[in-house]
Amino acid sequence: MKYRFLIHLTIMLQFLNTDVSHAQGVVGLESSLQAKRDSISHLKKAIMDHERDISRLKSQSYIISQKITEAKLSEGNVGYSVVTVKIPTSLKAEPTPFASTVLKIPTGSVVRVFFESNGTYLKAKYNSEYGYISKGAFDKSTFSEDLVNYLEFSKDKRLKDRGQKDAERAADQHKRTMQGIREAEKRDAERKKMLVSKYGKVTAEKIIAKRIWIGMTDEQARQSWGSPDDRNRSVYSFGVKEQWVYRHGRYLYFQDGILTSWQD
Repeated sequence: MKYRFLIHLTIMLQFLNTDVSHAQGVVGLESSLQAKRDSISHLKKAIMDHERDISRLKSQSYIISQKITEAKLSEGNVGYSVVTVKIPTSLKAEPTPFASTVLKIPTGSVVRVFFESNGTYLKAKYNSEYGYISKGAFDKSTFSEDLVNYLEFSKDKRLKDRGQKDAERAADQHKRTMQGIREAEKRDAERKKMLVSKYGKVTAEKIIAKRIWIGMTDEQARQSWGSPDDRNRSVYSFGVKEQWVYRHGRYLYFQDGILTSWQD
């Protein structure tokens, strides 16, 4: 009798040592993961600081370029340029290809082009009529330096405006993503708290890691793998057997609510 008691006691101590070792391993893993999270957080902060510096320098450069262009446009009579048309074209009432035609303009015509553009059309004057001409209709070799500078300036401004909108959309998307992450982390923390309270820390960690083991209850299995896609139940004189069917050929087998075997 005493011999049996010692064997039983030895087995219990082995199980306790296994649980303690597992718990220590989990704690060590959590510490390692936290250190990596802290390192990634520091790197992200450094990247964001560099990106802010780059953005600030770009902004300063753009402001300087804008002031130079504005100064040129304010000097004398540089609000327009005389340009030659290289192909037959039309003077449009609006800066779109579908607008009505004001005048037909033959090849080689000289028109007055103003510093006003939507990127595709330039405001122009021909035979005392005002309208818009496609930028592709002009002989670019006849563009004045001021017109070239204006077109570059307006292109940069459009790109900046577009970039600002893209940045705002990206910031909004990032905000929604981070909110989703925080909500998911909150749900995970609440679930972990519930599992620890119900089963203890070691068992809760196994369930969170989606592990299964012989002797776990059907409720623990449901918490770990989720509800099965199908369930087959058989009732015998000695008890109830169940087969839980999951996708990808995974099966769990229970007797009276306790896991006895599985297939994966």
